[in-house]
Amino acid sequence: MVILGVVFAGAVVGMGGMGYLGDIMGRKRAYCLTMFFIVLGSLGAAVLPWGPAHDTTDNSVFMILAVVRFVLGVGVGGLYPLSAVKAAESTSEGENITTRTAKAFFWQTPGAITPYIVGWIIVQMCRNPGSNYHVFAQLEFRLIFGLGAIFPMYLLLSELRSSGGADDGAVTTKDSEETIAKRSLMMKDKQYWKQLIGTGGTWFLFDIAYYGTAIFQPQIVNCIFQPAVGHALTDDFFWHNIVVSLAGIPGVLFAIWAMKHIGARNLGLYGFLLIALGFGALAICFQVATDTNELKWVKFGIFCFCNFMLNCGPNISTYVLPAVLFPFEVRSTFHGLSAGAGKIGAVVGTFMYPALASQGNNSGGVEHGIAIVLWVQVFFAILGALATVFCLPDERLLAKQKKTRRYHRCFHPTRICKLDSNQSLRVPNCSNVETSGMFLKYNTGNTSTCIARIRTKM
Repeated sequence: MVILGVVFAGAVVGMGGMGYLGDIMGRKRAYCLTMFFIVLGSLGAAVLPWGPAHDTTDNSVFMILAVVRFVLGVGVGGLYPLSAVKAAESTSEGENITTRTAKAFFWQTPGAITPYIVGWIIVQMCRNPGSNYHVFAQLEFRLIFGLGAIFPMYLLLSELRSSGGADDGAVTTKDSEETIAKRSLMMKDKQYWKQLIGTGGTWFLFDIAYYGTAIFQPQIVNCIFQPAVGHALTDDFFWHNIVVSLAGIPGVLFAIWAMKHIGARNLGLYGFLLIALGFGALAICFQVATDTNELKWVKFGIFCFCNFMLNCGPNISTYVLPAVLFPFEVRSTFHGLSAGAGKIGAVVGTFMYPALASQGNNSGGVEHGIAIVLWVQVFFAILGALATVFCLPDERLLAKQKKTRRYHRCFHPTRICKLDSNQSLRVPNCSNVETSGMFLKYNTGNTSTCIARIRTKM
């Protein structure tokens, strides 16, 4: 659990740090850096930890593993904001931005299935290790870590070879003063921090449920099918978990389709409500079944439905909304902060649910412990739905919102620039006016170039 905690800590650092670097040094450079951390952490975990076998007093292996896993966490965490903003900003004309961003998230779900498939293959290879048990154990350990470096290495090399986008969002010598001024104003804008409560809060609540389920999935599956003592890692164990995880793929595909019709915010809301319904139904099944084999396929079907909804609703909306709600200048930073809040929720879920299950096991058996975990899932899913309703705007309404009158206040204390109701620019004694999102740049006679902040009145 300590190693797992180190990975989560690295992910939080990566989400916040790499998200900020995406706005400062540009999306491409920050993306390459985070891919480098993933490759370094994966290969480091595969080849660096070495130590005497069965020596419980030698902690050097775990210390090295903790360091490289932290580096891996930084890379994986940084990938969240950078992949989202890159996808959103590469949307072609006429393409739905939420759908484009959601497609970038699709591969997380197949990736969650891969460890079970790799684990099953390795178990098949090592069915009768005999005297070579320790050799096979080393092979399993290092192969699983090392395989994680292959695809990130390919993406890193592809990104380095690609042309264009190197200074996308980066602060360059030419525009650094203007860009810093814009970002400074935006980082102080209460509107964006209120939106962060919505994007980060819903992500936090969802990840408590999502990671609690992901970490606890093998225990739930074993509780449903009750394998014989000493036979937990059988073919059935791997295939049952693979089937549960596979239910997430149609969930993601359905979400990408539905988002075009109901929007990301509403998708997250309906997803939270159906997650609460699914986990509530599964908890009731565990409580009413008196025999270990009773309703096992009903339980398994409901659990597959829960995993479908976990991947269909908030899992996509929490990733997409920060990329479409926040403006270009601070998009990567606020997406990283939102994702970091979610990863803190993942830590809460990962460490809270085993403790809850243990308390339940002591008082009423394994089924009772699982039921407690599931009811807590229901509670957090309902909180997520309430947070979505009261803290998140509908991104489709924001996009269609008509701005009837805008006021631009310059840093120069005596200069006021504004747009009238017809969006015609009226800037007295100003020249070379350029608009950029929520800001404009203009020259005022002998006054140097100013950056004006848009103020909107409906």
